[in-house]
Amino acid sequence: MNTQRSEDIPSYKAQTWQTRYYHLRRFNEVAKLLALNKTSKDDRILDIGCGSGTYQKAVGKSIYVGCDLNSQSLKKAAKAPNAGYICADATHLPFKDNSFDIVLCSEVLEHLDSPLKAIKELARASKKVIVVTFPDERVMEKLGKKNPAHVSKIQSLWVKTALEKYGYKTIFHNTLYFFLPCETVDKLKIPATVSPLRLANTLSHYLSLSFFNKIALTKTYVLMSTKKS
Repeated sequence: MNTQRSEDIPSYKAQTWQTRYYHLRRFNEVAKLLALNKTSKDDRILDIGCGSGTYQKAVGKSIYVGCDLNSQSLKKAAKAPNAGYICADATHLPFKDNSFDIVLCSEVLEHLDSPLKAIKELARASKKVIVVTFPDERVMEKLGKKNPAHVSKIQSLWVKTALEKYGYKTIFHNTLYFFLPCETVDKLKIPATVSPLRLANTLSHYLSLSFFNKIALTKTYVLMSTKKS
């Protein structure tokens, strides 16, 4: 799959360079996983915490349902014939069991007081695949940089354990490493064109090798789990 450019994703146009870069790497990783599942037009995909529907662009012709508590974000969502949006809580999803082929929950769990309740709901609503991403900001927190919007610390081990409890096996686990805080690069006023985005990806690739991992200020975990037969 070809990676998306930030200018191709409407939801990221107004954001700062580094924030766009962070989201773009995550978007491409999730898009690859959706492509691996060879989604068809009959597949139903639920995007929990969808915001303005960024991932709708990655589902192709599949049926996309975006779910978010922020009604203002939903109003800004890009409308498409195969897309629908609903205002709902991740810990109390208004869907029947096994309603969706794929349930996506990207950068949401850390915002919840009860992330385990949300994981239970993901497993209940999905009948095949769950894709989850969440940050690890322990290094940044040691430096006194805590994100006030993140109320829960999510660990990959207990996410896997919880999914296992509800009948899912994690078959893919990747870590995205970020070595510079957003504000550092944003102050450089670098335009978010294709060239610096490609350069940043190249640098991140080499920095992510072996011992450099320990100096990453933040990480993002990307997990894909499938229902056990």
